[in-house]
Amino acid sequence: MHRLRAMRQADQHVALGALIETRRGVDNAAAICAVPGLNFVFIGAGDLALSLGDADSAALASHCARVRDTAHANGLTCGLFTGNAQAARQALDDGYDMVVVANDIELATSGFSQAMATSRGEADA
Repeated sequence: MHRLRAMRQADQHVALGALIETRRGVDNAAAICAVPGLNFVFIGAGDLALSLGDADSAALASHCARVRDTAHANGLTCGLFTGNAQAARQALDDGYDMVVVANDIELATSGFSQAMATSRGEADA
């Protein structure tokens, strides 16, 4: 019985989200955002850009805005992956509710570069 109570308490703090990062996901945003119990949608902008092929930044922004607006119309929070603090600030200004400020590859590269510089005794590490 104790485990059941613990599970019920944990369930009060669990959020269910969906990641949209392809053209197909954007095309199906209305159906995705209508899933009962869904709490938020995140847009993987980097992978979405790859999925769109040769689309320019304005086209990518338009696809992201479409998902954001669909999420908001369904009462959902919408987040966006961005590459830096400036892009994150702009995304918040554009109405996204959550942002990721950096990506794992850039963070790992930066961390490894800093570690190498430090190990070499470079002053600006």
